Amino acid sequence: MTGSEVEARTEGAGTGATTSRSAAVGAWLVLAGACTALDGIVGLGVAVVVAAVLLARLPRRWLGVLGVAALALVPVVVLARGLPDRDEVSPFFVAGSLWPHHLAFAGIAWTMTWAVLDLRARLVATPPDPVVATPGRPPLPVAIALVVLVGALAVAAVVAVGRA
Repeated sequence: MTGSEVEARTEGAGTGATTSRSAAVGAWLVLAGACTALDGIVGLGVAVVVAAVLLARLPRRWLGVLGVAALALVPVVVLARGLPDRDEVSPFFVAGSLWPHHLAFAGIAWTMTWAVLDLRARLVATPPDPVVATPGRPPLPVAIALVVLVGALAVAAVVAVGRA
């Protein structure tokens, strides 16, 4: 089953349900709050673009395309200012323009949002298979704890960099 078939199959599923809509609005509010907290007005703009793509019923992969395009533009924007001399490479060079930072943030946020939406659509469209224990793989609770730990450390790193 291709991604577009999964999208088409899950687009109409639960569209009339109030709980589905309220959950979607709640998830968007969490996304908007997190993006705004991390990158200010640019983060809010990122969340608005996500809402526009979803409300216009555009293919969700457009979020992934936007994300990759924004990430690809980061080195272009950095190099547009010209390569600095060795003596000029410092935090002041990075602080001279925040465009690369904002593009990187938008790219990561859009790509992650697309990945979550795509994964959710695939999980809803396909019935769960029985989980087979794989040798060398941690049990599910341990894997979930590791993902939560890595996510918490990533947020802590973003906050620490933001305060520096």
